Amino acid sequence: MRSTRLLTLTATVAALMLGGCASGTSRVNPNPEPSLNRPRQELATYAATRDYPADAPQASAPVRAEVDYQLDVINMVNLGDTELKDVEVWVNQHYVVLVGTLPVRQQRGINFHVLFDKSGRRAPSRGTWINSIELYYDGALRPVSFRAAD
Repeated sequence: MRSTRLLTLTATVAALMLGGCASGTSRVNPNPEPSLNRPRQELATYAATRDYPADAPQASAPVRAEVDYQLDVINMVNLGDTELKDVEVWVNQHYVVLVGTLPVRQQRGINFHVLFDKSGRRAPSRGTWINSIELYYDGALRPVSFRAAD
């Protein structure tokens, strides 16, 4: 009797997990930044309108980041003295998301699943290796120093 209940519970949980994954609507880890919890279509549409600003002037950014490959999230902190506004985050010169503002000395988390390319494809969550993180704001492209989380 006990093993039957355990088997039923295990099968139910597995079915729910597979059903949620198949639908593409289940999210185990919602974005830690509430302003980025927008519909996939909205994020993809924005990315489709953006071109990587390769010709933009280069500048520095008072931002540091840490990439957590276990949780598929980029944690960023603005170490400057002023809030940064209208900030786009570019990953590997290919995927983009508009984060809006980066407040002073507050961590912002950006899950990989909010990053889209010009064709509307989401950045892969597993197997993505980040080579560059850049911020685009105030008309300049700014590289971000980052490291992998421990």
